[in-house]
Amino acid sequence: MIDIICSLAITTYQVWDCAFSKDSGVLLTGSSDKQVLLQNVKDGQLIRQYRGHTKAVTAIALKE
Repeated sequence: MIDIICSLAITTYQVWDCAFSKDSGVLLTGSSDKQVLLQNVKDGQLIRQYRGHTKAVTAIALKE
């Protein structure tokens, strides 16, 4: 069974890719709104928003 910890307000656009940190505490998403969002999984807080892409972000990689 999966427990829902929190709801992440990622985007209203399509999310094309995502990556979790090694400890699963951080989620990185790329979407059709031309943004990459970095969020805390435990509390849903937005850590950083990367803007300025000219097209949808369709691939994500997280290097720790």
